[in-house]
Amino acid sequence: MSTTNAQCAKTNSSVLEDVPSASLEIGRSVVSMKVLMKPIETITTHSKEGVIRPEKYRIIEDGETIVVLIDKILTRSEIKSAGCRELIFGCQGVINGYLKKFELIYRVPVCQWFLYRM
Repeated sequence: MSTTNAQCAKTNSSVLEDVPSASLEIGRSVVSMKVLMKPIETITTHSKEGVIRPEKYRIIEDGETIVVLIDKILTRSEIKSAGCRELIFGCQGVINGYLKKFELIYRVPVCQWFLYRM
């Protein structure tokens, strides 16, 4: 959490509030991540119990197609955003020869994947 100083437009008064920062805590280190929220195409596998696991994803940036194989799923959580059930996967994979951490979001009602943070 970080503290932000917000100013109300109607009353012109200042308010200090805590807002979540875009960081992923792994072990003892905290990794800052940029929020992207870009739609992606994803290949997944499912267990007999119905647990979904992303295996790789494809994204098109500046006319170039990038395919990322997911080496490891570090975290898995579920949230409800505006009444929409979302699964968040903290992952790591090799992108352009470097091992990077990123988060993927799966919006369950619309069956859509997003590269959330990197």
